[in-house]
Amino acid sequence: DRPKGIEAVKRVVEHLQKGHRKSLIVMATGTGKTRVAMAIIKILMEKGVVQKVLFLADRKALRDQAFNKGYKVFFPEESKDKIFSGNYDKSKRLYVSTIQTLQEIYLDKDTNGQFRLSPGEFDLIISDEAHRSIYNKWKGVFTYFDAIQIGLTATPSEIIDRDTFRFFECREGSPTALYS
Repeated sequence: DRPKGIEAVKRVVEHLQKGHRKSLIVMATGTGKTRVAMAIIKILMEKGVVQKVLFLADRKALRDQAFNKGYKVFFPEESKDKIFSGNYDKSKRLYVSTIQTLQEIYLDKDTNGQFRLSPGEFDLIISDEAHRSIYNKWKGVFTYFDAIQIGLTATPSEIIDRDTFRFFECREGSPTALYS
C-alpha cells in the first residue's frame, strides 16, 4: 500500500515469472518488509504458483509478528499454523517457524524411518532477516527444501563466506528489490 512496497512486490513477482527461484528484498527497517512479503504470498497463491508457504524467522518475536500482523491480518480465512515441532498439521497452507525449530526437525525421521519433512514440503520459503539465517548451521534448511526462496533484510552481507547477494543469486550485488 506504499509506492516503494508496491514496486518491490512487482519486481519480485516479475523476477519469479522469468523462472528465477530466489529473490532478495532489501528494505530499511520499518519500511514494511513483512507487508511486502504478504502481498507476494497473496499474488503467488492467487496465480496458483504456490500452495504451502513457510515464513522463517530467527527469533520468536519476528515469527509471531509474521503470524499475528501478517497472516492473521492479510489471510484471515486461510488455514495457518505455527510450527513448534516435527509433528505439525500438514493440512494448513501458511506456516511460520523459527529457523532453530526447522533446523531441529527438517531431517528428523518418523517411526517408519521417513523424513518428517520432504524437500517439496513447501512451495515458498520466506526468510526474515536473511543476512543472519542463511549461513553456517542454518544453511542446510535452505539447501534441503526445493522451494522458491525469498530473503528479507535491511542489512545484506557481502562478506565472502556470508554473501547474501550470492546466496539469493543476485547479479552484481544488486538485490531483486531495494528500498533504502
